[in-house]
Amino acid sequence: MKLDYCNETENSKEILIKAKKGEKIFVGIGITLLVIYLLGIILILTFNHSTDLVIAFFIGTIIIMLIIAFIYNSFTLKLINEEISSKVDLYAYINLIIFYNLRKKHLPMKRKINAYLNIASAYTYLGNFEKTTSILNYLETLKLDELSKAIILENKIALAFYQDDRDKFNEYSKLLETKISALNPQVRTAILLSLKTKQAVINNDIAYLEEIYNNRKNSVNNLQKSLSIAYLALAYKNTDQNKYKELCKELPSESKDLFIIKKLS
Repeated sequence: MKLDYCNETENSKEILIKAKKGEKIFVGIGITLLVIYLLGIILILTFNHSTDLVIAFFIGTIIIMLIIAFIYNSFTLKLINEEISSKVDLYAYINLIIFYNLRKKHLPMKRKINAYLNIASAYTYLGNFEKTTSILNYLETLKLDELSKAIILENKIALAFYQDDRDKFNEYSKLLETKISALNPQVRTAILLSLKTKQAVINNDIAYLEEIYNNRKNSVNNLQKSLSIAYLALAYKNTDQNKYKELCKELPSESKDLFIIKKLS
C-alpha cells in the first residue's frame, strides 16, 4: 500500500524540507567519517603496520557512528513529537512518519505496521475517514500481534464515534474490552482512557469530562489539551451555552484542523 505525502499546509511543507535537510546533514557526516576511516586505515598500514592500531581506529569510528545515529534518532523523534503535541500539525506529522519510516523498503514489518497505525490515527483526527478506513483494511490483511489488533479496534471506535455511529461504537467497544487484557498495563490504561472519554461524551458525563479537562488544561501537549476541551464543550453544547462558548475560546489556534473542533462550530 502506497501512502502519499500531505501538502495541505505551508508548515507541513517546511517541516518536511527541514527533515530532508537534517537527514542529508547526518548522512554527509556519516560518509565523511567513513572516508576518514578508510584514509586512516591506509595511512596506518602504509607507515605503521600496526594491527592493534587498525582495530582501535575501527572501534573508535564505530563508536562515533553510533553516537551520530543516536543524535539523529533523537532529532527525528523530537521533530515528530513537536508536530503532534505542541503544533498539532497532523499533516506534517503524517509526512514525517512517511519520510522516516514507510519510504524505507527494508524496515521490519512490525515497525511499518506501527507507522501505518499512527498515520491512520492522524487521519481520523483530521476527519479523513476514507483514508483511515483504507489503511485499516490493508492492515487487517497482514499478520498482526495482539497490540496492533487492539489499536486497529481503537481506530474503528474513533471512526464510529466521530461519525455518530452508536451501533458500531458499542460493537467495537465490547470487542476491544475482550482483547486488551493481554496487553501491558500502560498500553491498556491508555486505550481504556481513550474509550471511556468517548463514552463519557456520548453519555454526557460532564463530571468525568471535567476531570479529564482539569488534568490536561495546563499540558504542553496541545493535541490532548484540545481534545479534552472539545469533548467537554460538546457535553455543554446543549445544556450550558455560556460554558460552551467559554470553552471554545480556550481552544489553541493550532488545533483548527481537528475534525472535532470543526464539529463544534
